[in-house]
Order: sequence, then structure tokens, then C-alpha cells
Amino acid sequence: FETKEFFVAEKSVPDELLWESKYTLRTEMIPQFIETDVAKRVLTTGKAINFIRDVCKESGWSLSNVSLGKGESLVYGNENEIKLTIQNVANKTQEYLLKLLYEKFKLPLHVRAIKRYLLLGQGDFATHLMDMIGPELSKRAS
Repeated sequence: FETKEFFVAEKSVPDELLWESKYTLRTEMIPQFIETDVAKRVLTTGKAINFIRDVCKESGWSLSNVSLGKGESLVYGNENEIKLTIQNVANKTQEYLLKLLYEKFKLPLHVRAIKRYLLLGQGDFATHLMDMIGPELSKRAS
């Protein structure tokens, strides 16, 4: 089921394409009072919320404690309040996602492991290279 009434479109895609392809902007549907960069922020924030709920399995997480800005309510025609609210929601969502990645999923630990294994971060590559080319370098120059 896809609605055509909002400026974010949803497609059915495989899980590995979730971030890149599931949600896209429908630029022709962006209201005139919402700037393109604000619409893009709405899109990426929605993608992050979807990632938190579906991929990180945090389905109970919500933004109920996020401040809406100065007035605590949105009024049609107050573009600055809308932008501020969207920015607040984006910031809180990013904070929570980073917290999940760092604390629940131990991202720094995985990055260090990848560095050590793939990039041979402890000097193993240089040692192995020297062991392999040592005999060639020991030959007399001709």
C-alpha cells in the first residue's frame, strides 16, 4: 500500500537496500513552505527512525520526550518553528541511534577488529611484506 499524499514515498525493497531505496523524496509534493533541505532532513530522520525500529529491533522507542521548540506547538505559517521542531527531532534521533550503535551493538569494538584483521593495523602487513620480498632484496644488483 503506497499513498501519494506525502512528499516521502515508500517502496518495497529487500532488507539490504533498506537505507538507500526504501524511502525517497517526491520533490513535486514538497509543500512550498518547506525548504528542500528541511524535506531532506525529514527523509533522513524517518530513515533513521525506521532503522532503529526495524533493524535495531527497538520497536518500543518513541520521540515522546522531544521538545517541539519554543512554543511547544506547531502553528501553520510559522516556518521557523517547523524547522526548529524538525531539527530537534533529527538531533534526538541521531543521538539515540549513535547510542545504540556504540553501546548496544559495540561499534567501536567491531571497527577495531576490522582494522586489525583487514588492515593489519598492528604492523603484520609490513612484517609479512618484508618477509616476502627479503630474498629478492638480498640479491646482488645486476
